[in-house]
Amino acid sequence: MSASRGCLLVAGVVVLLVLAPVGASADYTETWSNDDNLEGWQGAATAGILTLTHDNADDNLSWSVLQSSDYGQVAIWADDTASGGNFAGNLSWAIEGDISFDFYLDAANSDFRALELVLYGGSGNVWRHGLADPVTDAWNHYECGLDYGVGWTQYGTASFAEVLADTHSMAIFFDHTYQTGTGASGHIDNFTLTPEPGTSGLLAVGLAGLAALRRRKQA
Repeated sequence: MSASRGCLLVAGVVVLLVLAPVGASADYTETWSNDDNLEGWQGAATAGILTLTHDNADDNLSWSVLQSSDYGQVAIWADDTASGGNFAGNLSWAIEGDISFDFYLDAANSDFRALELVLYGGSGNVWRHGLADPVTDAWNHYECGLDYGVGWTQYGTASFAEVLADTHSMAIFFDHTYQTGTGASGHIDNFTLTPEPGTSGLLAVGLAGLAALRRRKQA
């Protein structure tokens, strides 16, 4: 290889690595693998008591809600104190990526509806994405593309890109009707934020180029 061609290859690899953000090198998945540790996740119910625990037997986040009226809403979220802050802050690198998770709903005397994934920004800015109702007594896998906000509904004035650049928290949200004194329970697992495929590809190509250059030099 000539010196000029070698310089061009190095320059190309450097450009690829610069274009790929550090945070986009791999997915981040919360699996709640540490016993008795919620990893900082929180929750709240508008009409009743929500309890979050760690399922030590199966390593997931277990939730249950006991209603105090016939209608309620539940949110379970991660902010900058949860899961090492990986689901909050500047998430612009994932604007073409997706969020996925597994959701289990125990059979209960309830009308469960309006399961949503919610991104919270500052000053009341919220983007929400509706999801299909889960099948009871089974694990349901959800994948929600970020896709520059396509399929998401805006509440507030901030654009999708602005909220993603300053995400305060992301939450699993649902509402339901119950008979007072009853409730529901279930589990959440494998909550994953995946970077955009193009950025990950750039990083992979860049690393492969560096490896190839090193092998040629050694030869």
